[in-house]
Amino acid sequence: MKIPKDLYYSESHEWVKVEDGIAYIGITDYAQDSLGEIVFIELPEENDQITQFTEFAAIESVKAASDLNAPVSGVIVAVNEELEDNPELLNEDP
Repeated sequence: MKIPKDLYYSESHEWVKVEDGIAYIGITDYAQDSLGEIVFIELPEENDQITQFTEFAAIESVKAASDLNAPVSGVIVAVNEELEDNPELLNEDP
């Protein structure tokens, strides 16, 4: 299991990495492994305001559905649009 040292982790298995004033958010390797084959992800829209500890996205796998909680507050400046058509990419590199 991969646990990069340069990330901050939430108890609900999201991570955040800050570079040049931009926070990147993802799920942990543990979360993707526990979920199994990811088949759908609902992402926020650009310019959406998110609030720390509240739901900002949803993820579904063949095993379960889960909400993703924002580890930080802020405004969405970009989303990984490739995940909308290929959510299984989260299993390869969460």
